[in-house]
This record gives sequence, structure tokens and C-alpha cells, in this order.
Amino acid sequence: MISVVICSINKNLAEQVKSNIDKTIGVPWQAVIIDNTNPSRGLTEVYNHGVTKSKFPVICFVHEDVTFMTVDWGKMVIDFFHNDPGLGMIGVAGSAYKSNTLSGWMTSIPEFDRCNVLHVDKNGNTSRIYFDQPPERLLKEVVTLDGIFLCIRKSVIESIPFDQELLKGFHLYDLDISLRVSRKYKIVVCFGIDIIHHTEGGDFGNKWIDATIMWHKKYSDQLPVCNDAMQLSHRQHEYRVKLFWLKRLKSEKISFNRRIRWIIRAEAMSHISLWPHILAFFVYRPIRFILKTLKIERS
Repeated sequence: MISVVICSINKNLAEQVKSNIDKTIGVPWQAVIIDNTNPSRGLTEVYNHGVTKSKFPVICFVHEDVTFMTVDWGKMVIDFFHNDPGLGMIGVAGSAYKSNTLSGWMTSIPEFDRCNVLHVDKNGNTSRIYFDQPPERLLKEVVTLDGIFLCIRKSVIESIPFDQELLKGFHLYDLDISLRVSRKYKIVVCFGIDIIHHTEGGDFGNKWIDATIMWHKKYSDQLPVCNDAMQLSHRQHEYRVKLFWLKRLKSEKISFNRRIRWIIRAEAMSHISLWPHILAFFVYRPIRFILKTLKIERS
């Protein structure tokens, strides 16, 4: 009753997650594993192709570097959709607020962010990234979702496909599809499905900056968005998003020109209190490189 679409670049990982899903999903399912090694296509194109190959009424888009810990999670997903005709999409991480400020789904504002994902570090230690704790409900409504796990009705994704014209790489696909679906359907983060993500973090380099600037330019007149209309008038939210992403991006491999573009498009200079963080945004990597070089020379 569930088609699982996986964009694969590692055959071993694809086989591992396939075996794991078979043991944990608890319902009839179809594996739609698409080899994206040669030629490599954008994730939106791969996922749209996966939709055409899917035969069940619910489709899950899942990364191949995950392990499901919850047994019968598929039964849970089917019940959620069956019990709420207005429910369009389910994830395990997302936010109830999407800023006008250039960013990913995360705001780092506790009252908005929802997340239940487990990570394994280099030493094999597992930790839970858990926002909104303890959640008073198993499902919490949001406006954006993270792409590690996206469950959606097939009828919804057929009417609102991934935007492969705008997003041709591997970034912003989750933010884009979830926000567009949230305009017509309820989308939620589920706290009842435990998933280990074996790759911590993500690539927030030049390609992410380019995609983020392009996407926000297209939707700038529709942002910010919040599932609580009373929260939209709070300028403090945008400030906090700017601050979080300035800190988050300062250590990434981003060119100087793109850092300038991000600062301008994010309107970060309008807040004097952000100026020290803007300075760190530009000098953090060069200073770290210099200190590392000096340490090597002295050793």
C-alpha cells in the first residue's frame, strides 16, 4: 500500500535500506530505487520519475542513508492518511514558520521547529535531534518539511509535482514541495516514527546558496508563511532566522561573492547588532585556515 522512492548513488546503501524497510514497514510495499549515478540527474527530476513508476496510493521519498527503528511505521502512515482526508504530507522534521530571510527549513526558534531524527556520529554513538519536547500530540502541523523522509498521497504529488524546472540540483526540493503542498493540504511532523540518519548535516556550499537565492527570489512576495497567522507580524522572527543562519553558514565552503550576495538578499546589514556576526561570517574560515597552517608549521 506504500511505494517507497529512493534516489540511489550507492548500491550497498540502497540494498541495506531496502532490507530494513522490508522488515519494519508492516504493510505491502513497492521499492522504486532509481540509480542516479550515470547520468546524474537533479533530485526533483528523479523523484518525479519515481512517481510515474509508483503503483500505490501513498508514496514515501526516503534517503538511502537511513535506518527505520520503528516497526510497522507503514501502518501508522496509512492510518494517519485514512483518518484525516485533509492531510497531504508527513515528515519527521520541519517548521511552522518559513521566513522571508534566505534559509533552509530550520529557524532555530523553539516555538516553530519540530524534529525527531536520530544521528550516528563517527564513533558509532547515537543521539536524538529532538525539538518540541515533549510533544503533546503525535502529529504537529508545519509549513515546511526536511527531505530525509517525505510521505505524501500519490494524488497530491501528481497534482503538485516537484519543480524540476526551477530546481535542477539537490537543494531546496523539500522546502519547495512541502511549502506548495501546505497551501492546499495539512502537512505534519510525526513524532512516532524513529529514523536514524547516518549522514549528519548537509552541503550548504555555493550550490546551496545559488539555489536558495533563486528560490527566495521567486517566492519573496509570498513570504513569510506561518501556520499561525498571529505570528506573522513579529519582525523578531526574521532577526532570529538571520542570526541562526549567519552562524550556521560561516564555516561552510562559500565563495566571497556568494557571501556578499547572501548578506544583501538577507538584508542582514539592516540590524546593527548583527554586524559582529557578519564580520565573523566573512573572516571565520580564513582565520581558521591561518591558525591551522601556523599549527602545522610549528609541529
